[in-house]
Amino acid sequence: MAASIRNNRRAGACTALVLIALCATATFGQDPNELNSTAKARIEQAQAERARRGIAAPAPVDQAVGARALANELEFLRLVHASGGIVVPSTDVGAAPLQVPGFSLHRELELLVRAGISPSHVLQAATREAAVALGRGDDLGTIEPGKFADLLIIDGDPLTDIAATRRISTVVKDGVAYNPSDILARIDTGPAGGDNNGTA
Repeated sequence: MAASIRNNRRAGACTALVLIALCATATFGQDPNELNSTAKARIEQAQAERARRGIAAPAPVDQAVGARALANELEFLRLVHASGGIVVPSTDVGAAPLQVPGFSLHRELELLVRAGISPSHVLQAATREAAVALGRGDDLGTIEPGKFADLLIIDGDPLTDIAATRRISTVVKDGVAYNPSDILARIDTGPAGGDNNGTA
């Protein structure tokens, strides 16, 4: 596989292998206590909605099997990256019970570092490379004149501690700064089908 990636890049058959990390990579072993109150509430909301619809809860994962699967996935990601492929974080939020859009991405970034990919490469994968993979490299992914003014200000250095991406002090969207606490407070975490006017 490694040789195929290298040969395809040289031959121009494809510029890179874009790997979408499997959902199990980002969720197996997830400690619910790592999630903030908003993420926990969203999970509980989804579980209540499944129960209301009569959808059975997911079967428990065998811990030994899950641990082996996670180790194999991380090694696969390491090999793809080492072979010149592009690993793009893209947590699949529809298939696993502990995934919450946005929140689960931070765990995926941490797991990519655990797989042996440097924090610098992981951050580039989540920004520049992800934008290129989506065909939006001209608009997104880097801070440059002419691109959308969308960025995060982080309290810490993710190059030395990737978990610092969880400590977002400011969100900038279209050049306008927002306080993350204000945004989180507006997320609906009430019972499924309830009406709490979009507040927590």
